[in-house]
Amino acid sequence: MKSLTAGIALLLSLLAGCATTGQQSAASATPEERARCQAMMDRMGLGPQHSHAEERGTIGQTPMNREHARCRKILAQPAEQ
Repeated sequence: MKSLTAGIALLLSLLAGCATTGQQSAASATPEERARCQAMMDRMGLGPQHSHAEERGTIGQTPMNREHARCRKILAQPAEQ
């Protein structure tokens, strides 16, 4: 019973760590990350990308759409000199 309780505690602590480190703020973007977002915007624009599966609600947001959303936030911030 003790090992089960310890296992559950470990699992919950790992999940809590994922929840707190998943999203970075746009203000914390590195210059390299900003340059990558600028290059992506130059190639494909910043219009909303879409996934038909997302629109139907059969899956959550795709990694590509999360990256586009993050880049929109990063590029909306003034560049640091």
